[in-house]
Amino acid sequence: MPSDSAWAHLLGGHWDLKRRAAAVLLLALLLGIGLIAGYFAGDALASSSAAAAQQASRSSSATRDSGSPPRLLRGLPELGSEGAAALLADPDTPDIVRGLYVFANDSATISADIVAGFMRALKAAQDAHQPPGGSSSLDVEPFIPLAADLLGYFRTAFSAALLPLLRLYAASGGTQLALTAVSPDLLQQELASLLNSSSLNAYYTQTARGCGTRPTAAAAAGGATLLAGSGLGFIWQGSSDGGAAPSLYLPQLVGDRLQAAARNLIDAANRHYNGTGVQFKFQAVRQDATAHAYLNLGTMQDWQHCTPHPNSDELDARGMACLARLALAPSVARLASRHVINVFVSGSNREDYCAEDDQVCRHSLAGLAHADGPWWNTTYADKSWREGDSAKNWVWLRWIHFDPDDLNRGEWQDGGTVLAHELGHYLGLLHTHEGGCQAGLPGQGDQVPDTAPQLTLEELQGRLAAGPAAAGTQPAPQLGVGLAGWCTAWRAGRQPPAADLQHFNSCPTPPPGKHASDQQIDGVFNLMSYVPAACSMLLTPGQVTRLQRVIVAHRPAMMAAHKAR
Repeated sequence: MPSDSAWAHLLGGHWDLKRRAAAVLLLALLLGIGLIAGYFAGDALASSSAAAAQQASRSSSATRDSGSPPRLLRGLPELGSEGAAALLADPDTPDIVRGLYVFANDSATISADIVAGFMRALKAAQDAHQPPGGSSSLDVEPFIPLAADLLGYFRTAFSAALLPLLRLYAASGGTQLALTAVSPDLLQQELASLLNSSSLNAYYTQTARGCGTRPTAAAAAGGATLLAGSGLGFIWQGSSDGGAAPSLYLPQLVGDRLQAAARNLIDAANRHYNGTGVQFKFQAVRQDATAHAYLNLGTMQDWQHCTPHPNSDELDARGMACLARLALAPSVARLASRHVINVFVSGSNREDYCAEDDQVCRHSLAGLAHADGPWWNTTYADKSWREGDSAKNWVWLRWIHFDPDDLNRGEWQDGGTVLAHELGHYLGLLHTHEGGCQAGLPGQGDQVPDTAPQLTLEELQGRLAAGPAAAGTQPAPQLGVGLAGWCTAWRAGRQPPAADLQHFNSCPTPPPGKHASDQQIDGVFNLMSYVPAACSMLLTPGQVTRLQRVIVAHRPAMMAAHKAR
């Protein structure tokens, strides 16, 4: 690993984060999974109940937020068990249940090494079909360093050729590439559309912008509880007397896996706040809609739509209204009044949960902090905001960022990074790209002096694509791919060239009061920037100071309730 001094000049204030002597504030987080689905494929699953019943357990007379009859909750058998095999062999098992097992198996068997081997095998197969001495135009080398991200990339693209082939390659132990298992036309189409650097770059730039925290008048009311959750499978639910056909819930994590997922999410978020005087403490997980009836909205579609939406005012209003109702559930409001940070998890953009042409599945929003306090400028601050008001203080995450079979794995996967980013907003931090290149002007920017004015990665990519390079012989650099590769190499202990970061200077004209010599690269390693998860590494001293001041000035009751003793 390169030494600190090797990058000090390049990174400037971004690197010089001083550890402060402030007392650690242990903020409480309630984790509970907003499995807000209801009736789904219940009748189809009824004939499969024998396998699922091995996991049955009768719900207790737990406290409920509203009246609901006692119910029997039954989880699906664990992956690889006899019960799971029986369930998958049953022709009446719904496709979505089969898809859930496939998804979990992918995460268990498809490693970065498997993906890298698969990519090289594809290249070799393409070359073998060329004339003697020739080679195909397929270039997989840019993808190899990013192999750990490609499973998610294929999933997000709803791949119908490369992803099935990758699964078969993993099942063979990385020894066989079964090209005849998929349509050759579809395979060639995906090789062209997915295995090119432009498409992968678009994936990185679009997923890096996935924060919905930008207050608007339409988003004035909302609320939630930090939810974490789930073992393998769906929970299906019927009356305790067996008189009703079971209805199928969304997948939940059970037993130790639920707790482990929640703790990993918070541990990963806490690493971003080391040295800031703030740490987060796991309190509880809620995912049982029998014990907490407010989590049961009715259908899978309702669960999918109980989310913010960046591209549709109608869908956004529906999702925010749903979250607002959840925030007002009595037990959620009580937690907020005790200054617990409530976070909901709901909605998925994975194929198994998505209806055809479902708009909810076609956006990249990952999280949102609904806490529009006076730390925002006068345009966006909610004048009615007050500490402890459940409707005004909550965080939302998309399901994929909690799911340990998806992005809640490892030390710097998206899940913990997204949570840490949204908690930054909750405690007063703004995006480093606030105000763009006008950030140095009064009332603009993130109101932190040691973060450079900058554009988002997507905006900078657009500028470069339209600039002089686009008209010449050299194509514009693929910033998302390049930055993700640089940070992945850094994380692996290698020393990527500092010169590779030269393009990340989106606002070369220094702001008022600054000299040209004060310029530094964009905040490509900053938690509050829109960058690939591997690049989210730090907060600046100025951001730490702002965070601490916001807590003291605007969340004194939280500080008093949760300060370390």
